[in-house]
Amino acid sequence: MRKLNEKSPLYAPRRKGDFLFYERVKSDSLDDIALGEIRPIQSLKSFLIPPQERVSQYFASPSFSNKEEKIILGAKSCDLESLKILDSVYSDGDFKDPFYIEARKNIILISS
Repeated sequence: MRKLNEKSPLYAPRRKGDFLFYERVKSDSLDDIALGEIRPIQSLKSFLIPPQERVSQYFASPSFSNKEEKIILGAKSCDLESLKILDSVYSDGDFKDPFYIEARKNIILISS
């Protein structure tokens, strides 16, 4: 996991009280990752469709991008199944969401 964390930001489930949340994991804090438990309250959708997102910038270059590659560890099968629905809504058909498509391409999922 340390090698993965060197490549891109790593997010994994961590316990906060009675619940699990995805949090960014630093290389020195890999011990408190909660794998093999119930799924986190936060869904994978929050990584793909943020509640607030910059969609343009006044003096932006043509290569403007606000998506960084992310690695998500501990995704559950029910969350992975939900991506099929999100993909069909945001990346299939006549009207494609370029921000969703870019976020989807820049995410690496590792299931638990």
